[in-house]
Amino acid sequence: MILKFSFLIYFFLVLSNVQAQLYILGIEGRDGPNGRDGRSGESGNSVSLYARDGGNYNLDAHDGEYAENGQPGQDAYNCYIYQYPDYDLKAANGGDGGRGGNGGTGGSGGHITIYGKDQSNLKNIFVSSRGGRGGDAGYGSRGGQACYCPSMNWQFRYTCRVNNQDQICYRTHYCANGQNGRDGYSGQHGLNGNAGHLTLIPLDQNLPSENPSISLPIAQTIGNTQTLSKHIWEERMGAISVLAPGSFLDNRYTLYKETRTKNMEVRWEAANVRAEESGLYANFSFDGVSDYIQFTGDALVQTIRELENQKTIYKVTQFYFGRDIRDLRPARLFGRGKETKFFIENASNLGNIGNLDIHLIIKKKKVLHNKTLFEGLVPASVIARAANGFTITVGAISVEPEDNYDENGDKYEVELKITRSLSNSRIEYNSGEVKIVLE
Repeated sequence: MILKFSFLIYFFLVLSNVQAQLYILGIEGRDGPNGRDGRSGESGNSVSLYARDGGNYNLDAHDGEYAENGQPGQDAYNCYIYQYPDYDLKAANGGDGGRGGNGGTGGSGGHITIYGKDQSNLKNIFVSSRGGRGGDAGYGSRGGQACYCPSMNWQFRYTCRVNNQDQICYRTHYCANGQNGRDGYSGQHGLNGNAGHLTLIPLDQNLPSENPSISLPIAQTIGNTQTLSKHIWEERMGAISVLAPGSFLDNRYTLYKETRTKNMEVRWEAANVRAEESGLYANFSFDGVSDYIQFTGDALVQTIRELENQKTIYKVTQFYFGRDIRDLRPARLFGRGKETKFFIENASNLGNIGNLDIHLIIKKKKVLHNKTLFEGLVPASVIARAANGFTITVGAISVEPEDNYDENGDKYEVELKITRSLSNSRIEYNSGEVKIVLE
């Protein structure tokens, strides 16, 4: 029976372990488009009012939008051949089905803020502040149908030479079926929106704005009182019960309790620099319980906190420019064995200032590779401090010091990260890779 097949070759690849060529039978189906996600619902309106005004308030949110379904994957096509060819075939795959879109998120119910000392007026206020419903997800769609082989193998007839004579020979070829496209997966249902929130402020006038933080050049703060304020709130349950019957909103509500204030002041007592020359900013903050100050600028600053007539006083007793604290230089490596020392010079003679952390990497240079002798935070017990710098007894913390610090002229590489701090300020110094020779 004669096969009435039409035949299309789209591309081929040469198999690395087989002499034959593999051709695609048919044209692969395109993937189906994905479904569009649903848009989120709009939130309900938020309002502020006085309890004495009463009234009905619809603050409901809008629902999320439905998502669209994915579209089907395209079937593979032109899957036919007129005759069996002299090569292997791989049938074309079907396209993947599109995934369903995700449903839109429901909008949040509008918030309501109510002022007034007379809480009995709240019973004259009806509120509906429902969150919007999440939109339905879109469905995934089916994958496309693949091409299938008309026969899984065949004998191809050709003329060959055997013993210098033409003969009829046969080669076996194979066909592999295509794969159907994968079905698209469905999207996710949109989340429901939250119900609206009630805030009660038992005042008959608007709540003044709070001022919990201030940032100023330090010269403007010296001797000037800075007043910070913070509103104090309390979370309670029972919002539905305090409003008119039938109201719907989040049953938790926020109640204003009070506004707390804190007076703060900076006094400059550092003798070596005037405040206006320091370049510092003073950042005051108050969380309703505790007060804080943070100085920003390239400097180490020592402060003392005191209380004076309910006012917090921050005295700046020491000040050092960052450039002077960083004025460091890996200077000398000397000694032998466990007594080998590494001296870091502080040219500004501030080596005794601040808390000190030194992270050190020291390597001995070898012909083929460098040997790491120490890497890590240097113990304070091996650091000696003086005004002109720091001396580290590296022989006490290095591996095999007797073998690695033994000859004059041996070469080493060091890297330093030095951190110094005072109060809540800190300065960092990084040396990068420095070459040094044992004396």
